[in-house]
Amino acid sequence: MGKNRLGQTVFLSEGSSGLEISVYVKVNNSPDWNAIYKKKPIESYLFKTECPDWDWNTSNANSMSCSSVGKSPLAKTQYVHWSPKGRKDSCGGQATFLRCVKGCESKRVPKIIEELPYECE
Repeated sequence: MGKNRLGQTVFLSEGSSGLEISVYVKVNNSPDWNAIYKKKPIESYLFKTECPDWDWNTSNANSMSCSSVGKSPLAKTQYVHWSPKGRKDSCGGQATFLRCVKGCESKRVPKIIEELPYECE
């Protein structure tokens, strides 16, 4: 999950057709995530179409890129894994992020995408 400079949240999650890139718009200042954002994304894209060379399962990959002809906020971008020392995720483990290093100029692009834990053990 990452926020762009337009105030939108870009969320990567499993959908019925596979991994999806969804864009949500903030509607109020509630502390509850489900109440803050519209329940349905304003945009949604198939990850494998937008980022065909990005192997999501290869967490040790040096960099990950998305298609230069894509339409999602991640189009034309390149990200690298980043794990800042001392930062913990919501489960208390080492926080991991994807940091944009190329194609980051657009206001639609989240500069940082946090890899949220699926479940706490």
